[in-house]
Amino acid sequence: MSLWYGIWYGYASQNVCAEDVEIFHSLERAKEALHDRYYIGATIMQSIDYVNKPPEHVLTPGVLEDSEILLFPTPDVTEYPARRVFFGPQGGVRTEHL
Repeated sequence: MSLWYGIWYGYASQNVCAEDVEIFHSLERAKEALHDRYYIGATIMQSIDYVNKPPEHVLTPGVLEDSEILLFPTPDVTEYPARRVFFGPQGGVRTEHL
């Protein structure tokens, strides 16, 4: 199991900063986060672990079907991302190497 560090796109605001970098404890957890925040994020509180600020337990209604997470192997998200988590054409969560 390896840690991944993610930045969301297509999620609520487009102003991404270092404080918004999330920690995912596995690739599977990143996929679950995208799925859960889209399908149940407006009705059930979601836990979010950040690198540079305290964790949050919030509703996440801003996740859309075109939202995605760019994943990095380190908290330094200025490098090129290693993977992308996104919804496929039939609504399933997919990953791809970048």
